[in-house]
Amino acid sequence: MEPSTLAEEQVTELKQLKKDLKQNGASRDEVKAAVDTQFSEWGIEVPVLTEEQRQEIHQIMQEMRQETKVRIDAKFEEWGLEPPARMRPSRVSRKLHGISA
Repeated sequence: MEPSTLAEEQVTELKQLKKDLKQNGASRDEVKAAVDTQFSEWGIEVPVLTEEQRQEIHQIMQEMRQETKVRIDAKFEEWGLEPPARMRPSRVSRKLHGISA
């Protein structure tokens, strides 16, 4: 299921649901359960992954993060700048755009 298959209102509703739950201290599992419930109410089937599939996805994400870090560091080097130390890409983006966290 891709976000593009959801109506704009559904995307907005999911974002608000997640935001509200997180602000109220919900755990990741609680947020996931609430999102899954919402999908179910909309008649959207949520795929269930095996542990092996989850691990494979996790590995791909780790590789992508590392590749992103290498590419960002190379860009800073190209510009003659020192890359920010141990910052997540979202924090790097906010820092570069002068947005406080």
